[in-house]
Amino acid sequence: MGWRPEVLFTAFKRAGMLVSAVHQPASGTPTPFDCEFRRPEELVLGDQQISAEYEIEYPTAAVPRIRKGDAVVITVAAVVTTYTARAHAVTVGDGTYSKAQLEQ
Repeated sequence: MGWRPEVLFTAFKRAGMLVSAVHQPASGTPTPFDCEFRRPEELVLGDQQISAEYEIEYPTAAVPRIRKGDAVVITVAAVVTTYTARAHAVTVGDGTYSKAQLEQ
């Protein structure tokens, strides 16, 4: 049995560590997905560093291409906010996960 990242993200979701999001490209179909969401002033890395930007991390297979200018709608505690991708998303490590920096 090989590495199955979807199992890890399913566990993260059950633990309340992910938020719901919808990728809305300039042209094309909106795609719902789950992601980790970091906000400015949020402590990360074991409370050793403060996040400087809005950022999401998600399985690349869920949304293969978030491009600069695309909208990403994020729901946190029933509050829906639309963000814009600051740049094209980048893959992390072996490409299983991607990160995208956002702005409000």
